[in-house]
Amino acid sequence: MDRHLSVFLPYDRPPQHEDQLTRAAMIVMRTTPLARDALLARVGAPPSARLPDAELDIQARDVLKVPASSAADELTLRRLISVFLSPDVGRDLSGTVIAERIREQRLDGVLRFGDELVVVIESKIRGDEPSDQAEQLRRRGIEIEQQEVKTLGWHELIEDWWALLERGLLAPAERVLMDDLIVFTEEHFAHLLPFTTLGRAGENDLRRQRRLVALMKEVVPGGNVEPMRRPDLGAVVMLDEADRTTQRIALVPDGDNLALCTWLAELKPQAQALYRTGRAQRLAEFLARQPGTWQARPNVHLAFRNAPAGQRLYMKCSLEIGEYIRNWAGADFAKVDAYRHDTIRESLWPWLRERHYAAPEDDERLETFLERLRTRDEITSDRYGVSAGLIA
Repeated sequence: MDRHLSVFLPYDRPPQHEDQLTRAAMIVMRTTPLARDALLARVGAPPSARLPDAELDIQARDVLKVPASSAADELTLRRLISVFLSPDVGRDLSGTVIAERIREQRLDGVLRFGDELVVVIESKIRGDEPSDQAEQLRRRGIEIEQQEVKTLGWHELIEDWWALLERGLLAPAERVLMDDLIVFTEEHFAHLLPFTTLGRAGENDLRRQRRLVALMKEVVPGGNVEPMRRPDLGAVVMLDEADRTTQRIALVPDGDNLALCTWLAELKPQAQALYRTGRAQRLAEFLARQPGTWQARPNVHLAFRNAPAGQRLYMKCSLEIGEYIRNWAGADFAKVDAYRHDTIRESLWPWLRERHYAAPEDDERLETFLERLRTRDEITSDRYGVSAGLIA
């Protein structure tokens, strides 16, 4: 037995080192057959009961140990599965042919079931890491009948193990060990824990973000769903711009609930599609009929094209939403245009104040915004537009 798999012997690694998590997982699989079977099921292998006795190893050099009385070229392994265990979601290495590794190797984890099956684990705790160590193995002349590469998410494996706890399927000692693993992972590797529900994601922002992305992908299959840029938390899907009133729809936390949001009329073509087609009136009527379910608020702002949120001037509009929509659907729409920064203070700003799109407390913020634009105009001749935006 590999001495590193004894819980009674110290392991010389910092607690947050990825080898610590691999070791903990291997100890759980060594002592808990159901945990071992959960991994086997995930990679398409038969359960332990249908295999020879398991031998587990970590930090190993060899896929299959060669007895002193044998040569490697005399050994045959029926099936080899190389597992890339990482935080990645949706990564696919199926069809990858395992290449012969030239250099020496250090295998993070190995599960050997005689000459019937060997599962080799390459463990990563950060996403988008190279997978070459799972795709290249030094087999030392052993003949292998069937070999394949599988991807597995830490969150998927721990999800299965967590379910064993919740369903009461573990013996008392197994339950203590599994609970210790979950607590250890929560403390040092929280981003790897499952996110199949927001409750399981807990207060960890990364796991909550991943859960929201997964939910949005279920709602918009095939859509270009991405996590929102920090510090925002949520999932956003980008839409094509043809005849659209909006270009993005997001799923975001709202207290104990979730809110489906969109940002209407941020660009002039979107404002035209909303305010010049009758859609704005239909939106106002819809909001009036659904006061407790769907809401909207003004989002009027000044910005240059592709400006990040931190470089826009969002004003404190005091108009009621129905009046706001009616104004922009009427004569005010003519002001949705581009302006040079040196004309905003004298010509545009008084009009925004008079029409209550901006508040007195916005005056000081305007000066900061204009100073930023003045510096920008020394480099470029970009023009700056007023957006008749809506957040719904």
